[in-house]
Amino acid sequence: MKISFSLVSLVAASLTANASDVIADGGFEGVTAANGTLPASWTGAGASWGTADSAVLGANDGVNRAFTGDLTSTLSQLTSTIALEGDIVTLDFYGNAANNAPGRIWSGTVFLDGGSGTKVDLGTIDLAMDTTQGSWQQANIAATSFTVTSANLITAGAGATYGVEFIQTGSSGFVGLDSVSLTIVPEPGSYALLAGLTGLAWVMVRRRK
Repeated sequence: MKISFSLVSLVAASLTANASDVIADGGFEGVTAANGTLPASWTGAGASWGTADSAVLGANDGVNRAFTGDLTSTLSQLTSTIALEGDIVTLDFYGNAANNAPGRIWSGTVFLDGGSGTKVDLGTIDLAMDTTQGSWQQANIAATSFTVTSANLITAGAGATYGVEFIQTGSSGFVGLDSVSLTIVPEPGSYALLAGLTGLAWVMVRRRK
């Protein structure tokens, strides 16, 4: 009896973990240091990354945001969440181009990382920003999602985890990134498995009584 309930709890915990935002510090609030410092969960490549310069861009949510003035900058995060076939992945983020940065575009890519340099892109969302300083725009207005396929997993390898990478293009000037979330929803078969295990446990409880 205890084994049955333990199994159901394990599956439920797994689904709950997968059906949520898996990005760490998507609002960049984990930093109180001076400009040029990023939270440990994020890796920045290129110059001018910072998180706390309200004179350049205000935050979309909270007090911090990531911003850069370098066209060669990229920002990425590798999560510990393992990808499963049929997972539905939704990326959402906000971008802001200062008024001296016309035509800036944020491109956010969701990928699988299998280690040893194996990387499989699931899809990219582009956000073309206007030039009004302080005007944050949402990238995922249409709730664009990507589905993990068996081919993705074969290429990435067993145990591949999710990651995101951002790169911006356009003319020079400051551009901001904030409120990043990567939501993973398990494929329906996982819920069916949970329902079946729950039903089995209930039957065993009734028989025990």
